[in-house]
Amino acid sequence: MNETECLTIVKPGQYHHFGLRNAIQNHFKINSTSNIDIIKVVIGIDGLPIAKSSSSQLWPILGYIRPNHNSVFPIGIYWGHQKPHDSNDYLEQFVSEAKLLLTNGININGSIIKVIIDGFSLDSPAKSFVLKIKGHAGFDSCTRCLEEGEYLRNRTCFPLTNSHLVKRTHNDYVTRKYEEHHTGNIISILSDLPNIDIVNTFGLDYMHLVCLGIMKKLIHLWLDKGPCEFARKPRSLNELARFKATEFRQILLYTGQIIFKGCIKDECYKHFMSLNIAMTILLSSNIDIKFINYARDLLKYFVQSFEIIYGKHLISHNVHGLLHIADDYIHFGSLDNISTFPFENFMKSQIQY
Repeated sequence: MNETECLTIVKPGQYHHFGLRNAIQNHFKINSTSNIDIIKVVIGIDGLPIAKSSSSQLWPILGYIRPNHNSVFPIGIYWGHQKPHDSNDYLEQFVSEAKLLLTNGININGSIIKVIIDGFSLDSPAKSFVLKIKGHAGFDSCTRCLEEGEYLRNRTCFPLTNSHLVKRTHNDYVTRKYEEHHTGNIISILSDLPNIDIVNTFGLDYMHLVCLGIMKKLIHLWLDKGPCEFARKPRSLNELARFKATEFRQILLYTGQIIFKGCIKDECYKHFMSLNIAMTILLSSNIDIKFINYARDLLKYFVQSFEIIYGKHLISHNVHGLLHIADDYIHFGSLDNISTFPFENFMKSQIQY
């Protein structure tokens, strides 16, 4: 049994490392390496319960090789009744192996091929955990800028100021320049990986930020008889509590522009449509920079108008994140290229509740 096959203690549970090298080699046993100069790996990390009746949970480290987002593979997996006490202990074997692969490449059929980690796709709580930074309820929790939150009406919110224009950098992170952004004196060992930019390599996952975050929030605000109360409630929303991310995505991009027209005030419909158009652009492929900038402007309008329509106390971490999500198109292309959808789908296929 080699080192990557050992079961190790990661307090308060156990961790098994399947291996990134093994996963890549297995991938290319059934996929051609022709015309591949660089192997681009996308990493997903998240925690999930495995039983409704206990605290038993898994924290898998998953990956896929671009462009095969439907071919997700496990790299390592933690099991315990709590999440790992220290994310660096949890990530240690992955980082040790990945450093070698990123430095030396990998031998596939006698050829050495360069390997890069092209992105990390995590929701906000998982990102906070692995990077050892403030969570979404923290005042200094934005991973992209220096916007500082406020506490209004029993919640943390992020009213728009010019601080969102001051961008965080990788060097800020590794030097802990802004200590209030961190949860302790130690940073993530992911920063040891060659050519990794902690700020820009971690995408803003639109599945959680926009679909399960903002789209769900908007509908609840309309249903709760707020300023955009439904004049008539679409029948499909009777099952809102059971909606999945894919259903919110469908409403956001396709059906919402039809079913909400005439159901909510024109001001609120126009506001929703700015999000619809911006996300349609950012989820398209090979878009010209002028359209990306247009999407960025629409999202800034959405955030500014959100405060006017609903109140600044409701500008959550997710709403604030819209100010930065267009930047991900520059780094990754379509936001589908850095979403957690492939990883969520993989885990659902592996675990039966």
